[in-house]
Amino acid sequence: MKYGKIRQPSPRKSSRREEDYQQVRAFLESGDQALWKALYEDAYETVRQCAAYTDFGHLLDPEDYREIADEAFARCYEQLERYQGRSRFSGWVGGYSKNITRTRCSQILTRMRYQRQIYERATGRFMDWDPLWLLLRLERDACLWRAISDISETGWRILEARVLEKLTFRDIARELRLTKQDVRTRYEAVCTVVRRRYLHYCGERTF
Repeated sequence: MKYGKIRQPSPRKSSRREEDYQQVRAFLESGDQALWKALYEDAYETVRQCAAYTDFGHLLDPEDYREIADEAFARCYEQLERYQGRSRFSGWVGGYSKNITRTRCSQILTRMRYQRQIYERATGRFMDWDPLWLLLRLERDACLWRAISDISETGWRILEARVLEKLTFRDIARELRLTKQDVRTRYEAVCTVVRRRYLHYCGERTF
C-alpha cells in the first residue's frame, strides 16, 4: 500500500505590522540604535507624505513637511511603549505627523485671519477672501482624512488605487491577489464606511 507524501502546513507569514512590532520590542529591550535606524528609514517617506497630504490648503512647504516628520519621530521615540502593532509603524508615526500638520495649519490660518482684520481696520479696505473659510475647509478635510484613516490597510490600498491612481478593479485584484468581485465589494464597503464616519466626525465639530 502506497502512502502519499504528507504535506506539512506552511508556516503563516507574519504581517508587516507584526514585524514592525517585533522590531520595536527588540529595540526597547536592547537599545540597539541600528534597529531604530532601520525603523526610521523604512517609515520616513510615509510619515513625510502624511504631513504633505494633510496640508490640504497648501500652507506649508517641503521643508516644513520634513521638520514635521522629524518632530513626529521624536515624539514617538519618547513613547515607543505605546506602540502595540495594531498598524504599521509608519502609520502609527504618521498619525502624529497628521496631528502636528493640522496644528501648524490652524495656527497659520488663525494668524492670517488676524492680519486680515488688522489690514481692513487700518486701511478701510476689505480683502476678497477669508482665512476663516479656508480654516473651515481644512477642518472638513481633516474629518475626511480621519474617516479614511480608520479603514484597514487593504481597504486603504483599494481606495488609493481606485480613486487616486485610477486603476481598474482587475489591476487592483491582480496586485492584492484577490478576485475582481472581491475588490469591487470591498471598495463599495470602504466608501460606505468612510462616508458614514465622515458625517459622524463632522457632527463632532462646530463649523
